[in-house]
Amino acid sequence: KSAFKMNEEIDDSEFYHQDFTTASEWEIFIARLEEVINQWKTEDLKNEPAVETQNIWDIRNEKVSFADFDFILSLHRKKVETPDSSESSDVNEEKQNKNPIDSLY
Repeated sequence: KSAFKMNEEIDDSEFYHQDFTTASEWEIFIARLEEVINQWKTEDLKNEPAVETQNIWDIRNEKVSFADFDFILSLHRKKVETPDSSESSDVNEEKQNKNPIDSLY
């Protein structure tokens, strides 16, 4: 009988319950980095305006923030020139469309 009475007196609001579903700042930052990189993997940079670098590089920048600091994530991709021969154009087109980031996975 006394054990039952003791259970009634316990108030659930006295106990701290950690909510593990809430993402931390770090988890949000990492998720944003993954989002940007995956977006770069799927976008065609040929249609994006490139930063002027003597027309050698396609450069894409994205601003990402963490803990009141702004970071600039940059993708630098060398432009690939395709030869005029139609025979090797299919092979070169495949190489040009392959993203070097893809080979990391």
